[in-house]
Amino acid sequence: MTYYFKTELKEKFLEGRTVVYLLNYVDINYPYLTRILNGKIGCSYRVAKQIVNAIFPDSKVQDFFYEKKKGI
Repeated sequence: MTYYFKTELKEKFLEGRTVVYLLNYVDINYPYLTRILNGKIGCSYRVAKQIVNAIFPDSKVQDFFYEKKKGI
């Protein structure tokens, strides 16, 4: 499964924070994170969980990401 960020929730998700702020809490680089948050590319469940847990530790990955099977 590949997880894609729900771009319509980006403003709510960041709550005024910048992508650079989020980088302090995830183990990925700036271009990769920006492309994920803009919905350009998907990521693994592990990366999606890291991103969500950085700001909303009590939320589920599915609150901010949708699943898409590979090849579809």
